[in-house]
Amino acid sequence: MIQFKNTFKIFFCLLLIPCNLLFASQPNNCSFADVVVKLSPAVVNISTTQLIENNGKNFPFSEIPEEFFKFFDMPDEFKKSPFSDKPSKIISLGSGFLIDEKGHIVTNNHVIDNAQEINITVGDNEKKIYKAKVIGKDKKTDLALLKIDAKEPIPFVKFGNSDNARVGEPVIAIGNAFGFGGTVTSGIISAKGRHLGGQFYEEFIQTDASINKGNSGGPMFSMNGEVIGVNSAIVSPSGGNVGIGFAIPSNTAKSIISKLLKDGKIDRPWLGITFQPVTENIAKGFNLSNSDGAIVSNIIKDSPAEKAGINIGDIIVKFNNIILNNINSFPKLVADSPLNTKIPIQIIRKGKIINLNVQLEIPKSYPFNQNIEDKAVKTTYHGIEVVNLTKNIRNNYGISDEINGVLVTKIDKSSDAYKKGLQTGDIIININQDAVKSAKQFITLLTNIKLKSKKDDATAVLLVSRKNNNFYITIDLY
Repeated sequence: MIQFKNTFKIFFCLLLIPCNLLFASQPNNCSFADVVVKLSPAVVNISTTQLIENNGKNFPFSEIPEEFFKFFDMPDEFKKSPFSDKPSKIISLGSGFLIDEKGHIVTNNHVIDNAQEINITVGDNEKKIYKAKVIGKDKKTDLALLKIDAKEPIPFVKFGNSDNARVGEPVIAIGNAFGFGGTVTSGIISAKGRHLGGQFYEEFIQTDASINKGNSGGPMFSMNGEVIGVNSAIVSPSGGNVGIGFAIPSNTAKSIISKLLKDGKIDRPWLGITFQPVTENIAKGFNLSNSDGAIVSNIIKDSPAEKAGINIGDIIVKFNNIILNNINSFPKLVADSPLNTKIPIQIIRKGKIINLNVQLEIPKSYPFNQNIEDKAVKTTYHGIEVVNLTKNIRNNYGISDEINGVLVTKIDKSSDAYKKGLQTGDIIININQDAVKSAKQFITLLTNIKLKSKKDDATAVLLVSRKNNNFYITIDLY
């Protein structure tokens, strides 16, 4: 009984402690409403107008006059022939937020891309609409900076430090969900550093706060009222929220927006390679101790990579003294590096560690220029039939003179190469980092790998070109 009384006293005392003291380690407000009332006025609704070209010339009833369609009970924008050659107006909705008193607005690039007109509604004042102009945009990060000219004082919000945001912390999303402006949802940070594919910068914050159509470009707030993310994407089979939303981290947004504000564009450093992860099979084929790093599958001529001495087949294990144990962050690592500065890079080439220095530049486009043999030789090995790339074969298959190797003309369906995804029409460029210059050499290289192997089976790593894309395939040589 005494123990119960003591426990009750302690509990009662805790109830008397002010809410903000209980969370003294984190300056969070206890009420969502207190946060929302301060932040909502700075969140804007974005409406864009695009002109979409129609092409009804080949439709058999395109001669039907436009007036015919006006007899149907349809919205005004559809009361014209769908087969007209006149452009159609498409209206899209999105969100954004003001970041200073000058009227600068942050949103997603896909919200305003190709828009002929951008209208902004600030807060709940739907009667007051501002015309916005684009200051700059960046497709790589899906960010854009707009500006409105407001004569009266306007509210704005500030970026926080997304690196300090922790998984499990509560967040608030405010936006123009399905056209309903000022929609507030809440949730927690579900994960950080998510990679979705298709984005250049891929370190999204994942949240279970409801993110729906129209929320794109809107802010994700921490409980202390700072923007820690820009809502960008959802994963949903239906297009609505299923509890998985993604936001661009505020630290990424701050960096990009400051550059757009200064220059109106983003000039990123460029290495000039394509690469893929080192899989366990590739590591086995190259006798590597682990699968860390990025294997180079293509190099642009006269690029910083070529000038630094990087070769196709090299495995980049360190960039600027940072170990590449997660290659998804490699593009961002390069993009965040300084221009015209020597950056240390460590590679593995045929089992040897080599240290190089690369000086990054602004990207350019260069054609490949490689010499090839022109002898029509065909051969088969381990179920793979290949032929030299003659001029006739190049013409028949549409193979560029810039590509060197042997053409796969037939594959045994029982072979390991077939099971691993090698296809007829593929071009084998090199094997275990050795260039394949002829069909005869193709057999020699595979035979040598088999002979050098101390095990019953050996693994060959093939660099393959398919539709001008290079990638690696591993095959087992039994």
